[in-house]
Amino acid sequence: LRPPPPNVPAIEPDASGAITIREMIEAHRADPACASCHKVMDPPGMALEHFDVIGTYREHYRAGGPPKYIRVNGKRELEPHIKILTSKGRIQTIRQGGKVDASGTLLSGQKFNNLNGFRRLVLQDHPNLAKNFARQLALYATGKGYHFKDRQHLDTIVNKSQSTNYGIQSILHQLVQSPLFLEQSTKNKEQSTPQ
Repeated sequence: LRPPPPNVPAIEPDASGAITIREMIEAHRADPACASCHKVMDPPGMALEHFDVIGTYREHYRAGGPPKYIRVNGKRELEPHIKILTSKGRIQTIRQGGKVDASGTLLSGQKFNNLNGFRRLVLQDHPNLAKNFARQLALYATGKGYHFKDRQHLDTIVNKSQSTNYGIQSILHQLVQSPLFLEQSTKNKEQSTPQ
């Protein structure tokens, strides 16, 4: 993906909890300059919305401030809220925000309702999943960026690992035997050898 245009502001979270992440992103996507990238990167992000910033599962967003008293069937009670444990070990009651919606649509038009549905769709495309895994592994293993000329080597790694159903061990073995890894390893040795 290309970087965002310089004149597009970042999405600022709504601390009041009045609008959900999905609503903020959809408003942001209304800008045609943003929509082309967001249609690619939003579906995986939305599939993971049930997890907050520290990986805790959630059904609802948190809303800012303490809960207020409201009338329900003529009775006075606290609005929907949750209790959390603070970093100081205290229990704090906070307002419950909107319900998390982890559904989405991939570029292919395939729809999912949650992370498990997204996972099933992604796992249906073994070759592309293996190619992306091999690319990320190569980036980590070589410490260098991915270039157009590397595409052929990645295709070879993925094709050779097909017989093992794209097993991780097979992809790793093919990577360390490939010119992507061997040439970088040679360059690193040459750079570290004192003259």
